[in-house]
Amino acid sequence: MVNWFYPVASKWCRILSVLALCGLVSACSFKTTYKFLDWLVPWYVDDYVSLNDIQERLLDDELARLLNWHQSTELERYAADMALFREQFAAEQWTAEQWLAQLDQMRNHQKRLLAEALPSLAKLARSLSDEQVDELFDNIEQQVAKSRKKSAERTEQEWLEYWYDNTEEGLEKWLDSLTKPQQNILTQWATTRPYDEALIERQGEFWMARLREILAQRFEAGLEQDLRDLLLAEPEQTAEGFQDYLAQVRYSYASLYAQLQQTLTPKQLRYADKSLAKWQDDFTDLAARYEPKETEHGTTDARLAEQDSASR
Repeated sequence: MVNWFYPVASKWCRILSVLALCGLVSACSFKTTYKFLDWLVPWYVDDYVSLNDIQERLLDDELARLLNWHQSTELERYAADMALFREQFAAEQWTAEQWLAQLDQMRNHQKRLLAEALPSLAKLARSLSDEQVDELFDNIEQQVAKSRKKSAERTEQEWLEYWYDNTEEGLEKWLDSLTKPQQNILTQWATTRPYDEALIERQGEFWMARLREILAQRFEAGLEQDLRDLLLAEPEQTAEGFQDYLAQVRYSYASLYAQLQQTLTPKQLRYADKSLAKWQDDFTDLAARYEPKETEHGTTDARLAEQDSASR
C-alpha cells in the first residue's frame, strides 16, 4: 500500500514499530539500527519540526524511557514468538487465513508499543507551539506532494513492476533467490493486488484533517485516545471504504504467502530458518545486554511546565 498520507509526527514511534514487525529491514542491520535508535529518531523528527532545547531534552528522555521498556520486556517476547514461528513454519503448510493470523500477531506487537509510547507522544504534542504545528504540517504536505507526484507519474505497467520488485526483494531476504515458478506466481499476483489510488488519497486527506483537529485541541482531555485511534487506523478514523480496502490488501498478501509456501524448496526452507534464527538470536542478545538509559525526567518536566506557563 502506498502510505504517503501517514504523517511523521509519530516517526520515532513508527521506526521502532517497523523493527518490531521484523521484516522491513535486513536482519544483518537490525542490531546496529536498534543500538542507534536514540540518535536516529531525533534526526528523523528534525526533518519535520524544529524543537527547542527543552523539547529536544523531552524527546531524548521519553525515547530513553520507551527504549528501556522495549529492550527489557519486548525483545524477549519477540524472541519467543520467533522461536514458535520457526517451529510452525517448518512443520506446517498455512492457509491464507492462518497467514492473516500471523500478521495479526505482528500487529499486536505494534499495538503494545503504541500503547506504551502514547503518553510520550501526547506530552511532546502538548509542548508544540502553534508555529511548530504549522511547520510540521508544511513539511508533511511537502512530502505528500512529492509522493503524490511520483505515484501519478507511474503507468499501470510501472505499478505492476513496482509491486513485483518490492515484494520480490522482501521475499528474497528470507528465501534467497526465487525459483522460476515462484517468480511466475509473483507476476500473476502483481496483476491482481488491490490498489485504489483515489481511495488512498481520500484517506490521506481525511487523516491529515483529523490530525489537524487533534493537534488544534492538544490541550484537551482525550488526546492520547485520539492519537491511538488515528495511528492504528481504527474504523472511525478512516474514510468510508478504507477498512475494507485494507482487509483486501492484507488478504492478498496472505494468499500470496500461502501459495508460495507450498512451493518452497529444501534449500529455501533451510535459508529461511537460518534467517529467522538470526532474528531470534539478535532479539535474545539485545535483551541480555539491556542497560537502563539515563533520563532527566524531573528536570525536563519542570522546565517544560515553566515553558507552558510562560506561553499561555
